[in-house]
Amino acid sequence: MTDDVVRAERLALADRLAGLPPEQWSMPSLCGRWTVRQVLGHLVTPFLVSAPAMGRKMLRYRGISAAMDGAARELAARPWDDLVDALRSNAGTRFRPPGLPPTAPLIDIVVHSADIRWGLGDERVDHGDPARILPGLDFLVSPRARLGFVPRGRLAGLRWTVTDAGWSHGSGAPVSGTALAVARGMLGRPDARPLLAGPGVEVLADR
Repeated sequence: MTDDVVRAERLALADRLAGLPPEQWSMPSLCGRWTVRQVLGHLVTPFLVSAPAMGRKMLRYRGISAAMDGAARELAARPWDDLVDALRSNAGTRFRPPGLPPTAPLIDIVVHSADIRWGLGDERVDHGDPARILPGLDFLVSPRARLGFVPRGRLAGLRWTVTDAGWSHGSGAPVSGTALAVARGMLGRPDARPLLAGPGVEVLADR
């Protein structure tokens, strides 16, 4: 089921980006300092950069986060239609980072799709079934998510509740919002704060 959702999300994003005007590829996304094109470069990195090559990048950039950033920027230099084709042709690929479950790529594509779409000016809502994100939320609150997704302590002392699907987790100061807003909040996206409600939002912002 998760693999099917990941495939559908990749294909939907490829459709959104196909034929995108050249000037929009350099627009800022909602993911840090990455442009729309660089976020796409990140999403196709597992398909275009082999494990040995990524290992060499980790040595070169001295860490996995810096290596992923470098790979995204390097791949973004390729023609954008090649990047869209790579996303589309590998939509069904069951890649997952070593040691992480299938729900890690699910969160990656769902949240980065919003980074791109919202950066392009699309309405800041989730047009998909919110239930598809719930397995990803289970991953984000697990210890395994500390590897590259959620730093230790960010979610502590907070009670998370999804308002458009049946899901909640934790105890403490309440934080509520749609499944996508909750996922973005857990990942530390500043744009999630206006989409979330509850006293825990200020606690989250301080972190």
